[in-house]
Amino acid sequence: MEIRHTAVLTMELQRGVCGDLAPAPHLTRAVNDAGVVDAATRLVQAARQHDVTVVHCMFTIRP
Repeated sequence: MEIRHTAVLTMELQRGVCGDLAPAPHLTRAVNDAGVVDAATRLVQAARQHDVTVVHCMFTIRP
């Protein structure tokens, strides 16, 4: 794997989607039960230690 051609993308992991501010508590529970945030945290930290680009993606609707 070449670092310059590699990136880690996260999608919709912000607090208002699957965290403590999420409007759907069942989604927060499912994410927590599956260990998604902990796994993503470990992945992103490891990527940064190896100078891999990390991109946090968010869905948005533009007018």
